[in-house]
Amino acid sequence: GAAFRDSEKLPFRGMREEGDKVVSVYDNGILRAEVFRELTHDALKERYVFTNVSKAPLYFGRGDLGILATFNDDYAGADECIRRRCSAHVWCGGGNSWVRAVKMGSFPTELALVLNEGSLDWYSVRRIAAEGSNDRGDIVLHPDPLVLQPGETAAVAWTLAAYDAKGGFNAALLRHGGAVVEFDEETIFPDELFQISIAEPDGKVRRETRAPEKGVGEYAFEFRLADGRIARATGFCSPAFDDLVRARVRFIVEKQQ
Repeated sequence: GAAFRDSEKLPFRGMREEGDKVVSVYDNGILRAEVFRELTHDALKERYVFTNVSKAPLYFGRGDLGILATFNDDYAGADECIRRRCSAHVWCGGGNSWVRAVKMGSFPTELALVLNEGSLDWYSVRRIAAEGSNDRGDIVLHPDPLVLQPGETAAVAWTLAAYDAKGGFNAALLRHGGAVVEFDEETIFPDELFQISIAEPDGKVRRETRAPEKGVGEYAFEFRLADGRIARATGFCSPAFDDLVRARVRFIVEKQQ
């Protein structure tokens, strides 16, 4: 897996046209990546197909396989940032993954990246350390860990689209094939329940209730979407309010006075 952490280890081999699509090909004799790109009337669609072209299985652990999205996070000064930079909010939640890019200054539109195929596990940042805080780096999106047998393929696809900020991000997410998983309250107390709604592009919304069966702590939930993908979301069960206040006061008295 480490051999694929650096994009230079998967060199560009050429491009071709397939109907309305342009295909870029990357291949190092072990792994081949074909990137299919298509412009529609309101979006850019990208599909990344990874193929094991070797004679042995390929094992990709967490973070071994990554796609430079790329949302470059550098700061060139306030005036430049307000006009030409955005804050990229990234959620890698399996089948309901997305990126919401919001302009730092006032602007009527926002940009959404909406996952349509595959599953994203997490993200990392590739940065230039010498640039310090003015260069936060390039965001890398990581598919779930996987094993590719010889000749086997795996794919990740998403849609990139601008949308009217007044219409709301969730509406854009559903319009472009994403799912919306929302908690009534992400943080609850031990005597409460997690109340969760799952909205899908077909307009259907279902409600689910989950109990904090293990008491205080973080809860990782999974929900199966209509297309078979698994959406992930995380909630937290807090200590009872009186216990939380008591512990906080004790910490202040013992540690901060």
